Amino acid sequence: MAKFEDRFLGWLVLSHDKLKEAIGKLPPQMRTYQAIHEATGIGPQQLSEYVSGKRLPSLINLKRLCLYLGISADELLGIEKIEDEPKD
Repeated sequence: MAKFEDRFLGWLVLSHDKLKEAIGKLPPQMRTYQAIHEATGIGPQQLSEYVSGKRLPSLINLKRLCLYLGISADELLGIEKIEDEPKD
């Protein structure tokens, strides 16, 4: 059975750096807060607060962001699957 590890080890729930990085990888016309708002319904102020770490998205907004950005929730949440070592 696989184990899971929290890469952030603490109170940090969402990787704001990963969120910024994922937004930065989008084509320029998709990168603006207004474009993200139009596609996801997440307000520009909310998004700004997610990126700055002042606020955490709800589950539905996390899902919308992941789908829009093409990134997994596991990656944004810092969840890593660790395979058990094979038994001899």
